[in-house]
Amino acid sequence: MPYFFEDLVHRYRGGGSCPCGRNHAIGAKDVLVGRGVLESSATMLGGEVPAGGCAWVLSDERTEEAAGREWKRHARGIRLVSKILPGEPKPVPTIELVRALATEVRAAGPSVIVGVGSGVIADLAKHASHETGVPNWAVVTAASVDAYSSATAAIRVEGYHRTLPTAVSEHIACDLDVIAKAPRELFFDGLGDLLAKIISHLDWKLARLMTDEHYCPVISEASLGSSRQALAAAGHSPPTRFRPCARLRTRCSRRGSACRRWADPGRRPLPSTRSGISGR
Repeated sequence: MPYFFEDLVHRYRGGGSCPCGRNHAIGAKDVLVGRGVLESSATMLGGEVPAGGCAWVLSDERTEEAAGREWKRHARGIRLVSKILPGEPKPVPTIELVRALATEVRAAGPSVIVGVGSGVIADLAKHASHETGVPNWAVVTAASVDAYSSATAAIRVEGYHRTLPTAVSEHIACDLDVIAKAPRELFFDGLGDLLAKIISHLDWKLARLMTDEHYCPVISEASLGSSRQALAAAGHSPPTRFRPCARLRTRCSRRGSACRRWADPGRRPLPSTRSGISGR
């Protein structure tokens, strides 16, 4: 049975009309969720990298161990330029680091940037993509954030975390074998991120009443539904851990896309509670 987010991608990929009266668009072209997805994702890389080209792959020591090494092993015949950040101390997504990574990307001249990790790595890869104009992919290592499909990135600028417009990941790969092995606290991080959308749903309705902000019931319900289904998924027992991981990951993907500007630069994303703590 397809995940709701897959239906959302099918409806709005490249832009589409909505009952709310506006056209929406989703930047993600491929969303893979399942067991063995690392191999499927790496195999698809051949369609993005021409002969003689390369892919630039960003990870840290933890996410390299969790998924990066295996994903690279499956990317046979493709030249990979790897950038592995330290695992300790955890990387901090500063604008200075983004610019340094962007410089390395320009020097390598890749066809695609691949971020292997969770919130921080995803945001760094997306914003390096935004700075260089090179498309980016996300290889997910934890169901901890909605960053993967979001058009914003939490970047520290002059000591403060700011939510900046950024490049959406065109390809999102969520291998359940990887996600199920992630630290349990990251699972609860993602659950908390999603439960906060209950307040976001109410906040958007309040904004409609008080400031006449445009309101889309389809997007709003998608965001609220993510919270409801994440709660249901969290109730599963450990022997069925793959099922809640799949549900939580697709809810995070759905919520991230609900945060997008939906092809309307004047509309702010739904409120987000993503924290400024590194290593999300």
